[in-house]
Amino acid sequence: MPPLPADRLRGWLARLPRGGLARDTARVAFWQAMRIGGQAAWVVLLARLLGPQGYGTFVGVAGLATAVGGFTGLGLGLVMLQDVAREPALFGARWRTALTVCIGSGVVLALLFVGLARWVVGPGVPLEVLVALALSELLLFPLVSVAAFAFSARQRMGIAAALPAVVAVGRVVAALAFGWLTPQRTLQAYVAFHTGTMLLCAGLAWAWVRLALKPSPEPFRLAKRELGEGLGFSVVWMVGNALFSLDKTLVLRLAGAEIAGLYAVTYRFAAVLALPVDALTMAAGPRLFRHGGGTQRQPGLIPRLVISALLYTLVAGLALWAMAGVLPWLLGPGFRPAVAAARWMALFVPCYGLRLLGSNVLMASDCKTLRAAIEGCGLVVLVLLAICWLPAHGLTGAVAMICVTEGLLALAVWTVIWRRRIHA
Repeated sequence: MPPLPADRLRGWLARLPRGGLARDTARVAFWQAMRIGGQAAWVVLLARLLGPQGYGTFVGVAGLATAVGGFTGLGLGLVMLQDVAREPALFGARWRTALTVCIGSGVVLALLFVGLARWVVGPGVPLEVLVALALSELLLFPLVSVAAFAFSARQRMGIAAALPAVVAVGRVVAALAFGWLTPQRTLQAYVAFHTGTMLLCAGLAWAWVRLALKPSPEPFRLAKRELGEGLGFSVVWMVGNALFSLDKTLVLRLAGAEIAGLYAVTYRFAAVLALPVDALTMAAGPRLFRHGGGTQRQPGLIPRLVISALLYTLVAGLALWAMAGVLPWLLGPGFRPAVAAARWMALFVPCYGLRLLGSNVLMASDCKTLRAAIEGCGLVVLVLLAICWLPAHGLTGAVAMICVTEGLLALAVWTVIWRRRIHA
């Protein structure tokens, strides 16, 4: 009897070097494939159910929440990853600190977000939508991220990648339940399913850490050094989140909900195609932290990562260009104007992938401030381009805005890395 596909997959994984980058990348890539499928299915379902205007409003508000959510936890999840990768005995103390601060700061930021969102996106968004997205994106999803950092710190890369995949599948379930159980296809009805699913995912992530990693009971301590490093990571995380999500908020504010919906689906599909670069970066993360960003002991690590990321993102960009015509069939005829925008977004995929990889190399090289400065400048460029191009050019201006911003960021990040390696 020939071996089943699952048996072949397990046999192939078993032949990879134990604990090596290839094995970790394969595990992460498997769960990232699940995450990619979940993200794509969620975008398709939600866009079809809400239409361009409803979907645009959702992603605009959620984008602002994701940007603010970079401050949840004050960066102590990344401090845990950094410290435990270097000294495993610190895991219990760092987990307790990261979890406690994540919950406390998440509650405070969720309360502040409601007033901020009223000012940024305008009074037209219902209050229940703002409250639901504040809870899901500023409290519950950061808890899942802290749990993923815990598994990464203990070199359990497969489970660390599985947690975001569980969230993606949960969002698909939320969209399906919304479509089946709710006759009124309103955003107010959907966010209740969205937040409920995130609550279940956060509870599962916490229980998984307790059962699998068994963190030792430690008293809560927050040293000045941890807080300082955490705030540095938090600024980096917030700026990175803003680059990933604030563009949708800008489009919603400056070009309207319908344009925001059309732009968001093209961005989501392009970002989904770039997720394997995120898998590669995630698998290499502990090694980069241990070896000073790859410049010590493993000088060939960064070139291998760059070549892999560049080759993949070029192929993914071509695939996006070729498949753009199926968007109206997947999402409905209201999304037909997104076809041309999706083809131009093929330029975004390699720029975004290389920028993502380079930014994580800088952070692992103890260059948090430099990374935050570069991405902060990129955020300023994004806002300026949005003000100049969105009111006049709509969807075309939105695509040009993000492609130019990511291209400039990728160039800046890798120029800095190249100069540092020359000096080293």
